[in-house]
Amino acid sequence: MMEDEIIKALEDITNLRIFPNINKFIVINFEYGISTTLGLTMSKEEFVKFREWLKSKGFTEVEIDSRDISLPLLKRFGYIVSVDNSRRGLYYFHNDGKRAVFVTYAEGEVVVMYRVIYFEKV
Repeated sequence: MMEDEIIKALEDITNLRIFPNINKFIVINFEYGISTTLGLTMSKEEFVKFREWLKSKGFTEVEIDSRDISLPLLKRFGYIVSVDNSRRGLYYFHNDGKRAVFVTYAEGEVVVMYRVIYFEKV
């Protein structure tokens, strides 16, 4: 794994033995290359099945305003941010306290999923 190579390089450079706390942060982005639409399009029933699958794996669902989380941080670093009011966010935290899933989507006649972010404390 790449993180093992990074740790080994740092150990070689510093002559220290490193025992890091590694977290997995995986972004699944559907906005590019899936189809002519910007995102993964599915029926509302399919979206409900996905949400139910996450819940069956021990995740609890909380609806969030994803702009409240990301906009202040992006603006602080000087990014110009445009807001799409149709996008919504769902946050899932696992009952083990070590995993979380963030889903960004828009709901209309169909559901368009833009991004899934998975975070895990290893």
